[in-house]
Amino acid sequence: MTLAQERTVTSVTVDHPLTPLTPEEISAAVAIIRQEKSLESSFRLATVTLNEPA
Repeated sequence: MTLAQERTVTSVTVDHPLTPLTPEEISAAVAIIRQEKSLESSFRLATVTLNEPA
């Protein structure tokens, strides 16, 4: 089972769809990427960005 399958979904109110990610959301995204790609703790992500909807 992957981390994505183990997560529980929590409802969050967003003021606007393009509101920047919170530090907590960025940390969660990095944790998911690290686990899914089996990255070592020494691996650094230079940037974490949110792709705007098309």
